[in-house]
Amino acid sequence: MEGHAHSLKERTLATDVFDRPSSWDSGEDTIVRGGAREVRKRLAQYYASPEGMQERVRFELAPGSYVPLFLYAESVEAPPQKVPVLSAEDPVKESEVPRPQPPWRPGAWPFWAVGIGLTVAVAIALAAKFSPASAFDEFWNPIWRSPDPVLIAIAHPIVYHPSSRAVHLNNQRLGPSRLPIQRPLQLLPKELDGSDMVPVLDQYVGYGDALAASDISALMGRHSGSVRIRSADKLEFADLREAPSALIGSFTNRWTVELSEPFRIHFGYNVRGIPELLDSTIPARHWNIPSKKDDGTASDDYFLICRLSNSPSGKLMLIAAGLTQFGTEAAGRLLADPERLNDTLRKIGRNWQSRNLELVFHAKVVENSTSASELIAWHVW
Repeated sequence: MEGHAHSLKERTLATDVFDRPSSWDSGEDTIVRGGAREVRKRLAQYYASPEGMQERVRFELAPGSYVPLFLYAESVEAPPQKVPVLSAEDPVKESEVPRPQPPWRPGAWPFWAVGIGLTVAVAIALAAKFSPASAFDEFWNPIWRSPDPVLIAIAHPIVYHPSSRAVHLNNQRLGPSRLPIQRPLQLLPKELDGSDMVPVLDQYVGYGDALAASDISALMGRHSGSVRIRSADKLEFADLREAPSALIGSFTNRWTVELSEPFRIHFGYNVRGIPELLDSTIPARHWNIPSKKDDGTASDDYFLICRLSNSPSGKLMLIAAGLTQFGTEAAGRLLADPERLNDTLRKIGRNWQSRNLELVFHAKVVENSTSASELIAWHVW
């Protein structure tokens, strides 16, 4: 209002409003953007109410900007004026900042409107500070409060490389390439034998598994927590006893398979050797992907999220694992999403906070990415 819109930047708000240090990283901590989304939501709710509809001045915060808009309710002949949105990073001079023209006498700023804006801001801050913990917070608080870094045990798939002989034959067939290993082999089956597929151990991670580990790591960073990421194949059970842990991935993570085997819902194989999620108390209930192709793609996936307050290691443990990497990716995304995790936990009722919890989801896979997932089964014990 005083012409200093250029100072309303994300970093300034992070340090001056949310007390973040000067080393604050907007890529790791999205508190400012999250706060702005909450302001937009609360304002929209208020202006949709009977009281809000009567307001002569509306406040808006356009997406991508932290400069408020003032909309004035005028007569039909003079529609509301909009102050152009300024990018939070655009340098502007004070003289260039647009000045809204009020519908009353020139030069008279509506100080009561300023009071409304400040009241809204204070109400939001107080609501965030004193409102009861959400289900999302109750789910994560025991891990956030841990003084030890969370141990993320990531899956360790076996990847097969073509042998040097196979690559040479492929180059003869297709011509030279600057990146010969980055193109598929186009050889006849009779030109290859078993020695042309070379197993490579502990050098790769599934893309969806990496995204799930990244989502959980970023969430921990936003709450001043730290993590250690290790290959599950390189961990001993004694390592899991030292700190809270998150097991990422299913069949390629030996600890997920081994520790979840006694659970009611666990990973296994059916009589045809197809991987699936099994319910040990209801043998007829199981979930698998009959349409999965040899290249790992599928149109559906199922994934399991576990939160074990009483885990075999004695420390709180999470499991985020799909039948394929697509489900694992969706599990990590859901765990880091307050709104979706809150919705999920509301469906299972109360009294899960200090108990073990298993959640089974179904997700559609479209162009190698999962769409919105659906909770289809759960077990609390």
